[in-house]
Amino acid sequence: MNWSFPIRHKWRTALVFTIVLSLMLVKNVVDKRNAEELNSTFNSVYEDRLVVEQYIYQLSKLLYENRLMLDGCADPEALLSMRARLELNNRNMDEIISAYSHTHLTENEAVVFGSLQKDIAAIEQLEFTYLADLDDPALAQNDAVLFNTVFLTAIGHLNELSNIQMETGKAMRDNSNKVIAGSTILSQLEIGVLVLFGLFVQVLIFSARLSVVKKDVKFGLN
Repeated sequence: MNWSFPIRHKWRTALVFTIVLSLMLVKNVVDKRNAEELNSTFNSVYEDRLVVEQYIYQLSKLLYENRLMLDGCADPEALLSMRARLELNNRNMDEIISAYSHTHLTENEAVVFGSLQKDIAAIEQLEFTYLADLDDPALAQNDAVLFNTVFLTAIGHLNELSNIQMETGKAMRDNSNKVIAGSTILSQLEIGVLVLFGLFVQVLIFSARLSVVKKDVKFGLN
């Protein structure tokens, strides 16, 4: 049977075809946008959250290492090697801070990170002030108290930054779930439309066959 059978309501058929094609085109555009958003989210989770969490861990480790060295600097002969180790650790911290600053910072994270930068700059200065004042117990004691105060503040800011990574990561996960849920709904809608379109085509074919059968009947022979 020729598939190009006459259709009485051609404009309705054309309208159905147009709606189906439009829906499929819209879905393809939305799917592409969602794929780009998910890709951006996954990249951000790795580059701006997981890597940053590693930066936070490294900064905490270096700060504690420096504090332990200063707490055990009773031997004046060890000061020279200690200074070299402190300088190395501080350079490493500065590099980590620089790398951290190039990640994507949320508004709250930028504020806390700015405070942390000030803390670390103050700590690096206090470390060598403390070493220079070791010959004067009173000055060294005052330096140690101030150092510990700034140190605890810096650790607090690092903990706060770590909590921000968790909160931001959870928000990104929730947003990704919404995007996936939206794509799932669109896919189900597309399947439903295609099923209805298939039923519509079947109705057209069935109607055309009935029309052909009626035309072939010769009532004059009865």
